[in-house]
Amino acid sequence: MLSAVVTVTLYIVAVRLLKVGTPAASAVATARQATAAMADGTLGAHDRGRVVRRAARRLLGLSFDIVLRAAFAAVVPAATLYLFDALGLVSAAVATAFLLRPEVIAMSAAATVGAVLLWR
Repeated sequence: MLSAVVTVTLYIVAVRLLKVGTPAASAVATARQATAAMADGTLGAHDRGRVVRRAARRLLGLSFDIVLRAAFAAVVPAATLYLFDALGLVSAAVATAFLLRPEVIAMSAAATVGAVLLWR
């Protein structure tokens, strides 16, 4: 179904343009730094706690950033699909039913991950 391909493609492009991977990579790096600080025997308990608290605040902020960017990335194809429905080009209900099939979700996820990895 062409509308499903367009919807998934728009999502992939939106993920790329909104740079959803940037805060996600920062979150991984922050978590690694906190883990390293916890394992560092040269730091005292107070210093380890300070590093971990700082990392926790940073991770909380990054999680909101990731969620907001991902939500905006999901709004772009959804809005386009409903615009096409309003114009009478496709049925949003039929396209949504197709997109919610498990095999389509799996293929879309694989395509999204593949595209993000190729764009790195």
